[in-house]
Amino acid sequence: MKVKVFIFALLSVFLLSSCEQQQPPEQHRTNEKIFHKFDPDQPRVEEPFAIEFTVPEGLILEQGKLEGVSMYMGVIPLVVEQETDTTWQVKVWLGACSDPQMRWQASVPWYNQATNVKGYYRFEFTTETN
Repeated sequence: MKVKVFIFALLSVFLLSSCEQQQPPEQHRTNEKIFHKFDPDQPRVEEPFAIEFTVPEGLILEQGKLEGVSMYMGVIPLVVEQETDTTWQVKVWLGACSDPQMRWQASVPWYNQATNVKGYYRFEFTTETN
């Protein structure tokens, strides 16, 4: 009986320690004002869409990444291209999965040329299956 209790306790500790606790997405840590919008407004899988970023002048966006939250879909690179001094854009095409409303998290590094401060802009969104 003691062996069964020991095995149960050991398995419980193993299972609890192997669970990953979901942390809320970390937002940028300074007062940088970064905004994003989608075109079209509701992204869909297997259809191209764009994400446009509006940033303060002097802020540089770097290549980011996109990861699935509700299901693992690998890491998708986000190649952000500068359009004007304060607008950047990335074009995205996501594959379909079995989740009809897939949740995603985007993470885009930024750099402020004037202050030499670096950070990340993170946000979540959902896509719908066609």
